[in-house]
Amino acid sequence: MATNIEEFCQSLQLERRLIARLKTANIRFTDAQIERIWAIASAHQAGLSIRKIAGATGLSSSRIHQLLNAPEAKEIPVWLSQLRQSSRGSGGKKKAERPEPETEIRSRLATEVEVLRECLDWLQRLERGESVVVNLRPDADVEMGLNLKS
Repeated sequence: MATNIEEFCQSLQLERRLIARLKTANIRFTDAQIERIWAIASAHQAGLSIRKIAGATGLSSSRIHQLLNAPEAKEIPVWLSQLRQSSRGSGGKKKAERPEPETEIRSRLATEVEVLRECLDWLQRLERGESVVVNLRPDADVEMGLNLKS
């Protein structure tokens, strides 16, 4: 009798883990789809042609048009596209003052690794059932004209 109860408990635990894994995968898939739409819209706003975007994504031109007209494409936060532009340096810098390309790349990678580690921590906390509150706005809120660090 005890083994049947133990087997049942193990089966139930396995089922719960599998369901949790499926839910996590579904969330990641949905987020990846939104990220793709944002990347497509951002590339189009930057001047990349529909044909080139289609070639880079492996989608048809008509599908690119559909995605550009999707509600998610119109919901791109202003700061999201400006965040990438600001990391490329200002146009007012002289060539001699700009850091070496290797240094700039290392700096950007270090920042992105830091953000990814923070995201990993959030995901681990969520998997443990903890509540996580995330501020997705940059330190300088471009939309509101605020500097949130001061």
